Order: sequence, then C-alpha cells, then structure tokens
Amino acid sequence: KRVSKQIKKAAYAKSSQVRAIRKKMVDIMTKEASTEDLKSFVNKLIPDSIGKDIEKECMDIYPLHDVHIRKVKVLKKPNLTPVNLWIFMVNGRHDRREW
Repeated sequence: KRVSKQIKKAAYAKSSQVRAIRKKMVDIMTKEASTEDLKSFVNKLIPDSIGKDIEKECMDIYPLHDVHIRKVKVLKKPNLTPVNLWIFMVNGRHDRREW
C-alpha cells in the first residue's frame, strides 16, 4: 500500500523489517497450529483467515497487502493411525460436498 507523501511508485521493506515480519508470521502460524487439530487448521488456511491475521499483526512493522500463505512446513509428524487417517479422509470428502 502506498504511504502518504510517497513519491516513488514502489517501496520495499528493509531487511530488518523483512526478518521481523517473517518472525511474526512464524509465531502466528505456530500458535494457530498448536491450538487446533489438523483438520481445523487446514480449514483456516483455505479462506486465508490466517493471512488476514498476519496482515493485521504486521501493519506496525510495514504496511502489507494481499497476504497469502503459499507453503506450510510440518515440523512434527502428526500421530495418525490408519483408523484416524481414514476418519480424516472420510470427513474431508463429506465437508467438501457441503460447500
């Protein structure tokens, strides 16, 4: 977003601002992933509600817009037994039909 009294067409964040934004993004994603189960976390990723949270939290560092989550890295393997995996897959298909 353009800041008031901005002359140049494009503006870029400093490297310290980029590091601070990345740190805040990782903190938000870790907090969201640790408080919810896998299914609800994935359902929050789809409509970009976490992206909007990141955009709001990082506004004081640098004005962001159009924040989208491109990639999520799994740090710890979830405890999925074959029965739990089957239940997750069946519920996932059922949820998509309701949309």
